[in-house]
Amino acid sequence: MAPKIVDHEARREAVHEAVWRVIGRVGLDAASTREIAREAGLSLGALNHYFADKDELLISAHELGFRRARERILETGRGKRGLAALRHALFESLPLDEERLLEAHVDISFAAHAVTNPRMAAVRRESHAEVRRLLYGVLGEASAAGELRDGVDAERTVDEYLTLVDGASVDALMYGLTTAYRDRQVALAEAFLARLAA
Repeated sequence: MAPKIVDHEARREAVHEAVWRVIGRVGLDAASTREIAREAGLSLGALNHYFADKDELLISAHELGFRRARERILETGRGKRGLAALRHALFESLPLDEERLLEAHVDISFAAHAVTNPRMAAVRRESHAEVRRLLYGVLGEASAAGELRDGVDAERTVDEYLTLVDGASVDALMYGLTTAYRDRQVALAEAFLARLAA
């Protein structure tokens, strides 16, 4: 009988998905490696084969989540430039449906974990730096196309964008995806974008 061929990348991705589901269900603090292994359909020993410790597992899951969100935004926004690209990225980043609410839950959990975990903090700083680079890029396109009003400061605008998304994520986790919540976040996003436009 031929030995069973294991797709290690697919298994790692299945573990990442399990991490997200467990965090979404019980929170990061209660997301034990045993619970994650059970959710992924693996033994604890098999899980430990892929990740040296819980920190490595969480960091890997954060990186995958960040990559997926970025790729989704770039793919669904293909062809958009300048302010249209900024608008698309903003609305894709706000937790306005269940999928993005889970992303927000995991991201906020990781942010809290990073306060006392230097490894996670370093990874999150890298992710934030990449987001900032992408946002500076679309703001540069908008400026070159004459879409921005005079005096728009790119650094401050990116700070406001990130604060808006982070605040919306916390609100969604506290109050849920109610119609009132969605209406408020959409209004805040529209007001932010309106302040930028020429």
